[in-house]
Amino acid sequence: MECIQLSFFNYPTCEQSGVLARELERLIPAVVFLKTCQRCELYISKQGLDVSHISLIEKYLVDHSDKVNAEYNNRKISNHLFNVVSGLASQVIGETEIQGQIKAAYLVSIDKNKIDSTLHRLFQKALFIGKKVRFETRLSDGGFSYAGAAFRVIKDRFGDYSNLKVAIFGAGAIAQEFSLIAKKNRLPISGVFVRDIEKAGSALVDLVECPISFIQEGLLSLNQFDVLVCATGATGFVVETNHVCHLNNLFCVDFSSSSNIHPSVEEVDGVTLVTLENLVQRIKSVSNNRALAISSATQIVSDEMICFLEVESAKVSSLV
Repeated sequence: MECIQLSFFNYPTCEQSGVLARELERLIPAVVFLKTCQRCELYISKQGLDVSHISLIEKYLVDHSDKVNAEYNNRKISNHLFNVVSGLASQVIGETEIQGQIKAAYLVSIDKNKIDSTLHRLFQKALFIGKKVRFETRLSDGGFSYAGAAFRVIKDRFGDYSNLKVAIFGAGAIAQEFSLIAKKNRLPISGVFVRDIEKAGSALVDLVECPISFIQEGLLSLNQFDVLVCATGATGFVVETNHVCHLNNLFCVDFSSSSNIHPSVEEVDGVTLVTLENLVQRIKSVSNNRALAISSATQIVSDEMICFLEVESAKVSSLV
């Protein structure tokens, strides 16, 4: 196996990093672009790379040294991806959404004809390991996804939520997952507000039964809602104190990796704010008894990585 892994720092808090990744993705023959709420990475196969591609990558590394890091060691690359897919590298150990995000990235690359045999074997193995960890350990016990944790916070706060009016700010993967969880549990979504309606995506439209409007409209109509769930990719605060100072009651959940709701809103009487950090601590408190599962999962990843690299080495040797 011969790969290069590029990690883009500060994504999504730095939107330029995502732009850089997309630019490289278009120009590299075989590549998987993994974007989650915590990471933005490119996995590049060295097969098919010519001098121009290598020069392009090296130029990006020089021009954007503050945003991009390269890894060329196959053991480190595979170990990193296998830990990510297993939930061992997540902020919340054992979170459940990462494996689906990796599978989606892999399938997108297939659709774009950006997969070669090297990346195919790497990602097939990664998905196998992720599935094995979840079936053979209890790593995900209590390790909810962020969207799942947000739903549980709302459920615990209100009990009977059948008559709540919930607004969602955002249209990305986490907002979509929260909408799916809400739909399955009959939590009513009364409004969805986004920065770009055209980019909201059919997936979100299919999950909600309410109009999708611009965030500015949502800010002007917050008095109509009991709960605000914020999960946009914005780099700054979307909801400021002046947006909620006239409200009598609002329960806010902000699980954006770059905080969307200004912390000062909690100083307003009747406004409650639950942050991503609060959700992480909540999940960790439930997850502290999973040390054995973490140890077992780590061992599975280690054993499977050794096996994988031995097979890959044999493939290379047989070609010599």
